[in-house]
Amino acid sequence: MTNKLIIIGNGFDLAHGLKTRYSDFLFWYLTKIVKTIIGQKEYSDALFTITMQGVYYSSPGLKIDIEKIEDFDTFINNQIHKIQFRATPFAKSLLRLQRIYNWVDIENMYYETLLLITHDKKRGVHNHEIQNEVSRLNACMETIKIELTKYLLTLKVPEKIDEIQTHFDDIKFTRPNNICVLNFNWRN
Repeated sequence: MTNKLIIIGNGFDLAHGLKTRYSDFLFWYLTKIVKTIIGQKEYSDALFTITMQGVYYSSPGLKIDIEKIEDFDTFINNQIHKIQFRATPFAKSLLRLQRIYNWVDIENMYYETLLLITHDKKRGVHNHEIQNEVSRLNACMETIKIELTKYLLTLKVPEKIDEIQTHFDDIKFTRPNNICVLNFNWRN
């Protein structure tokens, strides 16, 4: 009899066509914001406050479904709709990193921002100001966690992926004594 070790690593979901990158989430989130602004003339959460004056008119090059960060920039900067846009420093950094690298690491950015805030104490910034900054940053992360959960629930997960099923069928056929599954995939 044999033993089997099954390792599922980072990228397992991506390799099977699931749109679980942070950039996929970010585009979904920005699309949600744009659609809310069009329907309600405003959007506000811990990251963004955006208002639009007047009636929405579709125009060439103006996308409602955000597929890249430039689509959002075009919508926000469109002079026809007189959009007022405010974003927290954390939100601006998210957009900037996506714009520059076409990729963003939200957890790492949160950690680096937290380090910068706490470093302010060494420069003489008062504790209550640091606590306020940390509270605002945590509110941003809480919004991201809530919205990311909503996004992940919209993804259609295939019930069975034939390529993977073949591997599990092989395991059943060999009838190992012990099977151990190690899952390094944070999106499980």
